Amino acid sequence: MKLPSSVLENVRREFAADCREEIITLLSTVENSEKVLLYILKLAAGDKAKVREFVEEAKRDCRNIIFWVENPAEAKLDTPEKIDEFNKMLNKFGANFQIPKK
Repeated sequence: MKLPSSVLENVRREFAADCREEIITLLSTVENSEKVLLYILKLAAGDKAKVREFVEEAKRDCRNIIFWVENPAEAKLDTPEKIDEFNKMLNKFGANFQIPKK
């Protein structure tokens, strides 16, 4: 798949020259929109391993990539603060278990 110029520009800006070809090859395996490819790069934030991780996720379900970028607060449901909040609610209702923190 030929990548859009905006994606290639982002790769040039975000990654060192010695790994750009690998990033381009990874992104080329995603049969998706320019938007999803740009979102993968945004989520990866210059981390080659994260590009690989998000490319695999986009292949499974690209809607996750879109959700994570467009709804960052909701995407962070497993933060320690939110887990504490949820555990307090469980206690309030008499649940006999707790959600462990990561």
